[in-house]
Amino acid sequence: FKTGFGNNRLSIGPMKIFLDGSLVAMTAAVSRPFEKGAGDNLGYFQENLEILEEKMLTAAASGWSIAAHGLGDRAVDFALDVFEKITKIHGKPAIPHRIEHGGIVTDEASRKAIGLDVHIVPQPGFFPSLGKQMRESIGDRSEISHRVAGPLSFGAELAGSSDRPVAEGSPLSILQSFVERLDENGAVYGPNERVDIETAL
Repeated sequence: FKTGFGNNRLSIGPMKIFLDGSLVAMTAAVSRPFEKGAGDNLGYFQENLEILEEKMLTAAASGWSIAAHGLGDRAVDFALDVFEKITKIHGKPAIPHRIEHGGIVTDEASRKAIGLDVHIVPQPGFFPSLGKQMRESIGDRSEISHRVAGPLSFGAELAGSSDRPVAEGSPLSILQSFVERLDENGAVYGPNERVDIETAL
């Protein structure tokens, strides 16, 4: 079995590899300490970076596309660096590698992902239930969190995703979140990342 096995009714997707943790739990690997709580918490990676890199390289060598769970900007940057190595060795896969979530994504990371044909998979569906908590954890970095409009303006390809069962899975609710980006209190989470309904579809 590997990515692409199957048919148009059921097929095998990428191998998910967890790099870091969560924005809400303040365990994502970030480059600037979380806003909420004490100290200089930068989150953490799930394992030693050499081990994570080896897992990704081994998966790619075995024919798998990789879905790298990356919420913090350090995790996103690490994933892109490893994808760059993988692409040099194996070329681009038929089904693109992905970064799941992209909790904090800089312009530089967006452009690098485009150059590598790595797709970032944001989850605006988090906002109605987790948006306020995420903003409390990362402060002004919410402006570049679970981005949509910015990466699209650079020429990125994005996938829609619910991350069910963590968040609501109804497709219409997810589309609504892509357009509105409203948190639990009705505040807009990253207003510059809103898109219109046609783009969301």
